[in-house]
Amino acid sequence: MKSLHLVCILALFLFSQCEKEKPEPTLPPETTVGANTFGAIVNGEIWSFDLNDSDFSGGASLPLDDLLTVSGSFHSKEREEGISLVISKLIIEEGGVYKLSNSEAESGWFSYSNFNSNCIFRININENTIYNGKVEITSLNKERKTISGRFEFEIFLDGEPRTGTNDCGVITVKSGRFDIKYNN
Repeated sequence: MKSLHLVCILALFLFSQCEKEKPEPTLPPETTVGANTFGAIVNGEIWSFDLNDSDFSGGASLPLDDLLTVSGSFHSKEREEGISLVISKLIIEEGGVYKLSNSEAESGWFSYSNFNSNCIFRININENTIYNGKVEITSLNKERKTISGRFEFEIFLDGEPRTGTNDCGVITVKSGRFDIKYNN
């Protein structure tokens, strides 16, 4: 009987040493409390950031009622990748939907950077960048300085890549969401 107990204890010990599978990433929930989250589906891959975690960075800035910057990015030895969006010259308000494209370049833009593959899409670097997308502000609380919203966009280069960038194909971002405490 003692040997059966010993075998059971040994089996439990061995099974407890097995590496647990990492849970599949999921998008952060759509909240409006300043949870410091940012997420999206980028070319079919789920990006999920808790901006309080040291492997991620990002945030939001709303210094004026007509200028908003929101970003989220990975920062590790294995991965250096990020998304930024800017809305300018439009009044930023709760319930506002901001359609952004090359034809409305003065109202805002998106950028995508993957420094591991030297893939950089920014309108100020690549004048041939083409993008279409939108940002919807679902919550804006100026007393608590929190902003939440949804976004989606598609971005790519039309023509030859410029120095320091690769034509890394079309970048498609879907189901984007953020809930961030902002700075002025």
